[in-house]
Amino acid sequence: MSLSVPSKVIEMVKSGERISSPVFIKLVQASLPAFNVVCSFLAAQLTESNPRASQSMTGVLGEHYGQVLRGMASTAIRREMQKHFGCTFYMKAERTLSAVLPEHEPEEMDDVDPEHLKEDLAQGYSTLQVIHRRVSDGSDFAVFAPKTMSDKRRLELLTLMAVEPYKRSLEKAMNMEFAFQNCHKSSGKGKGTSPQAFDDFCTIEAQLLNQSADMTDC
Repeated sequence: MSLSVPSKVIEMVKSGERISSPVFIKLVQASLPAFNVVCSFLAAQLTESNPRASQSMTGVLGEHYGQVLRGMASTAIRREMQKHFGCTFYMKAERTLSAVLPEHEPEEMDDVDPEHLKEDLAQGYSTLQVIHRRVSDGSDFAVFAPKTMSDKRRLELLTLMAVEPYKRSLEKAMNMEFAFQNCHKSSGKGKGTSPQAFDDFCTIEAQLLNQSADMTDC
């Protein structure tokens, strides 16, 4: 699942209350403990003389790696975790999570041929294509929200949204900017546009409202 959200918090959001970042972070830490552990480990290694750190997750249990993918794919979760730990997290490749202090640049990452992603991660690619097609047809903002998703499609979508060179390469190729809540809700807008709906999609409150009981298998 992504986040386990108490019904009281959901009711607060529905009533129009804003949820603070510290409250949100506690929900993330409780729901994605493996993601929190690796973020904490990387952040603790960062110093002015050592502004970058990486952790290989080769051999990490599937569920634990899945938590990392879900945390890194989600626009709101990644953003708030970066604020909490005071650094930028990124995945330069599959099964490698890295961190860098904000006054330093991440290490250079080469773009990936979108055709390779289309071939290797076809089901995840097709999901983002749906969003791209809707924006190309005239919408300034589009959401793709399937009720169900196969395990393979889910893993591929998470990978495309979490791994920085993959997401960046697809956004360049499609002239898009994508955002992600969980596997039941992804969105996109044309690059250079500023629809309010896209900003709203990326809020803490929107992330929490998308965590209903029947949408926690991502």
